Amino acid sequence: MKIKNIKNILLQIVTSPKNGWDIIKSEEFSVSDLILLFFVLLFIASVSLFFGLLLSLGLKLGISFIFVKVVFFVITYTIWFFLTIFTMRYIFLFYNKNNKFIDIVKLISFSSVILLFVSIITNLFIDSSHLFITFLSEVYSVYIFVTGVSVIYKLTDNQRFLVSASYAVLLVLIFILIKTFQYFI
Repeated sequence: MKIKNIKNILLQIVTSPKNGWDIIKSEEFSVSDLILLFFVLLFIASVSLFFGLLLSLGLKLGISFIFVKVVFFVITYTIWFFLTIFTMRYIFLFYNKNNKFIDIVKLISFSSVILLFVSIITNLFIDSSHLFITFLSEVYSVYIFVTGVSVIYKLTDNQRFLVSASYAVLLVLIFILIKTFQYFI
């Protein structure tokens, strides 16, 4: 996977998901390339969270508090990423016996791009006003996912709805998990 290609794909998937998925379908990716893409974006989002917390809280609560928040953010998104991949793998196996693991990883990796882009921006400004923006990014992530399912798989409308609803539920669960634990940490 070339850096120039990935920048174009990321831009296309965010601005025009149908075109982005058409490009993705024709490109060759390895599972490790897609996982690396996710973790590079997650790393950037976690660095922005670190600086956002540092700017908003200073060192009042200590650097260890900020570090714990960042580690929790990374762990939560990592768990969501792999849980979603394996959950969607079994859901797709139910509907389509000939699916490939790489296609599932593509769907989850590129559908999560908008979530991580928004996290990079909103993590710099730590306040409750970004909850609505985060919610909108989740809705758009579901749209990107649905578009990708339409391009990659031949599913009926019913099947596509059930698969997309499963993805949406997993997104909501991660959002609730993150927001709930933020109050305890």
